Amino acid sequence: MRLEISYLVALQYADDVVQHQEIGDGVIIENLSVADKKARLYEVLKVRNEDHYNRLVFREDLEHFPYTHRFLISVDGIRALDDPSILDAQQLLVRAIVLARMVRPISIPLYPSSIRCFYDGDEILMCFAWTYVGFYSEAYVGAKLHPPKLTESDAQRMQAYWTASQFLHSNRLAYRRIYRALYMFNDACHIRPLNIRHVVLHAVLESLICTSRNNNRAQVVQRLPQLTGLDTSEAEAIYDLCADIKHSAAPNFLNSPDLDNLTPSDQQREQATLWLEAALSELFRKILDDNTLAQDLFDRQKLMMKYPVKNRQGKLV
Repeated sequence: MRLEISYLVALQYADDVVQHQEIGDGVIIENLSVADKKARLYEVLKVRNEDHYNRLVFREDLEHFPYTHRFLISVDGIRALDDPSILDAQQLLVRAIVLARMVRPISIPLYPSSIRCFYDGDEILMCFAWTYVGFYSEAYVGAKLHPPKLTESDAQRMQAYWTASQFLHSNRLAYRRIYRALYMFNDACHIRPLNIRHVVLHAVLESLICTSRNNNRAQVVQRLPQLTGLDTSEAEAIYDLCADIKHSAAPNFLNSPDLDNLTPSDQQREQATLWLEAALSELFRKILDDNTLAQDLFDRQKLMMKYPVKNRQGKLV
């Protein structure tokens, strides 16, 4: 049998939205509106499994936006519904979604609604829909009023990073500090409250760029601009928001009447989290671009020497 797995996602409409791009190892992202692919896929599911079709349509109606694209993989030689290669294929799709988050901070859930179709030649034998609910079924990153954007250029960058990202996964024990940070980064993207998400993302940041638990503020404020495009004031805003949440039990926003009418100071608090999301994505991209940086981040002594930080007395820490 041949198995085709589709992970359905909603992407923002734009002239440069990805249409069809192979990412790697058989993973493809494609626009479902081309040649009525979505309608044909849904019709197959309805004919073969009407209960699952109804479940999928109900789940999509609960989404903020209808599904527009899919991450797709096709696997030959499937012998049973519990064939181990099915789990392997799912993991490749999941890693593609995580890679999308590195390319652009993006609110695609790790486990979106999915469709599995089993083929014998051109004949469809079985079709199932998985509609996940709970953690990993929704993501909260970047702008909240629009579906995530993924352009042709983004998809091509994902393809360019694919080999390096698979190398990082295959050697996750050797690079366990970076891999654990990436795992936490992805987890944080599924936490809705901004204050909790920011604290977890900040823990990811410190685990990547801090060499000890001492002088953390100095390390974040001084080292983050050395490693990313952020400036010192932006790094300070990131750190200070985390400290306010952790040490003062501060809420997301301090003075705004509601989320649609944020005060300038509360807009700055929200912006600090967006800066943090973008900075972490940039760091992970640089790790994939240059294995030397991965080694620097993993080796605390190298990190201290190449990206120095000084305390208030002017001494290296």
